[in-house]
Amino acid sequence: MIDFQREIQQLDLDIKKALAEGSEAVADDLTGMKTEFEKQLQRTKLYQELYRDAEKIAEDGKQMLHKGMDRFEILGYEGQRLNDKLRYSFESHAGAMVASEFGEKRKKVQELLKDDYEAVASSCRANML
Repeated sequence: MIDFQREIQQLDLDIKKALAEGSEAVADDLTGMKTEFEKQLQRTKLYQELYRDAEKIAEDGKQMLHKGMDRFEILGYEGQRLNDKLRYSFESHAGAMVASEFGEKRKKVQELLKDDYEAVASSCRANML
C-alpha cells in the first residue's frame, strides 16, 4: 500500500528542487501528481472513517437486537404472571374465561411482535450486521 503522506512530502521536496532549478514544467507535473496523491489520501481517510462508522452502527444494531430478545423474554414472563393473576382474581369460571381471553390476545400480540423482530434480525443477518 502506498504511503500517501510520505509521497506527498517527497513531492513537496521535488517541487521545491525543480523550482530552484528553474524547471517550472517539471514542477507543474509534480504539483499535479501531488494533487492526485492528496485526493487519494483524502479518499482513503474517508473510506476508513466510513468503515469505522459502519462497524459502530452494526455493533449498536447487534446490541439492540440482543436487548430486544431479552425484552421478549421479560414480556413473556410478565404476560404469564398477569394471566395467572387474572385466573385467580375472579370466581373460578369467570377467572378462567378472562384469563383465557387475555392469554389468547397476549399470544397474538407476542407472535406479531416476534415475527417483526425475527424479520428485522433476519434482515440484519442478510446484511452482515
